[in-house]
Amino acid sequence: MKTLTAPERALTLMHEVLDVLQRAERAPDSPVNTFLTGKMRRKYRRAARRLRRQESLPRYRNLHSAEELAEIYERTAQRDEMIEQGLRDFQRITLALGRVLEENDPEVGNAIGTFIDGYLGVAIVLYGAIAHDVGVGLFV
Repeated sequence: MKTLTAPERALTLMHEVLDVLQRAERAPDSPVNTFLTGKMRRKYRRAARRLRRQESLPRYRNLHSAEELAEIYERTAQRDEMIEQGLRDFQRITLALGRVLEENDPEVGNAIGTFIDGYLGVAIVLYGAIAHDVGVGLFV
């Protein structure tokens, strides 16, 4: 296996950051706004199982059926699990990127700048095309 240079390691880590952000963006939607701890996620999943087995009923039956409420509970637990994992990954990556930056290699800054400029250019082109289609200015 080839040993990567500092700029190559930095770019690899930047790609990992994008992967983490994309995973977090794909987390399921849920009407529950509160972030659930691991203990609460287990309670929500147990409650979803009880609802599906018809061992319990929703408190407000006119809002959601037992199956709908169980699905909400499951999506909420899954969303928060994905976000928590993403946070752990993001922390790991930022620490690794900090170690690369501590090497003070001037090429690292150039590589990161080029990476960001490339993605910024793509974002401006995409946003500009969308803004043009809906009639919104780029800088509002």
